[in-house]
Amino acid sequence: MSFAKGERVLSFHDGLLYEAKILHVKEKNNVPLYHIHYVGWSKYWDTWTSESEILKKNKENVEKMENLMAECKETERIEKSKVSRSRKRKLSISLTDKEEIGIELTFQLPDNIIDILQHDKLLVEDGCSSKCNVGPSIAEFMNAFRTSKSKSLCEFENSKMEEFEKGILAYFDVVYGKFLLYPTEKDYNCSKIRSPRDQCSVIHFIRFLSKLHSFLHDLFKNPANQQMLKEPIASLLSWTSERVEESNLLVEIKQYFTEPPVKTQLKKIT
Repeated sequence: MSFAKGERVLSFHDGLLYEAKILHVKEKNNVPLYHIHYVGWSKYWDTWTSESEILKKNKENVEKMENLMAECKETERIEKSKVSRSRKRKLSISLTDKEEIGIELTFQLPDNIIDILQHDKLLVEDGCSSKCNVGPSIAEFMNAFRTSKSKSLCEFENSKMEEFEKGILAYFDVVYGKFLLYPTEKDYNCSKIRSPRDQCSVIHFIRFLSKLHSFLHDLFKNPANQQMLKEPIASLLSWTSERVEESNLLVEIKQYFTEPPVKTQLKKIT
């Protein structure tokens, strides 16, 4: 074994190096594997990795880590400067406070998801309420997403995708009652929901995606988290857009809502 339990090392993730601590060591088929914790990250990102993904923490490798991070930031800066600020019917979500956190998080919602959000709002304004226990649950939806991606991922990447799924579901459970319901829906929904991830519908998940940038604001104060989550979030948005298209959700959207209240008119007595 080149590394020992408890040792501070540098470990690769998405082409960058991060400081990590080795929690456990084992061998599988005579190949050493290391269970690592990325320093400063949530324990959800603890993972098993191979020896080839780890470097000794010394002056030379620390410089390598810093250079890789600097190159990454420069590449992102150049790419951002090329992006046109006029996006037709695109919802661009940008959080920028360079004095406070020094990062920028930008992603786009696909057009068909924006259409769903617009119809969702109109239905609620008409007096409808979003229903639960209709169609696939959020847990089933996220499981299908991870399963579809796992076929093309290695063991290390699969473990990361599993943790991403857990994190999304945990966030959804926490924010559902407070942030994902319109005021007129709260009495109807909140009293009936014990496990949001298992009872809510794709409509609530699309609302969640539209607010994801604000939910992750504190998490993205760490540049390492920003780099780590950028790709899976983009992948989830794209995959959700495809499922929305396949299921013809825009046409079938009313099945996810209660009927609007009946409007009665009093006849004049003549």
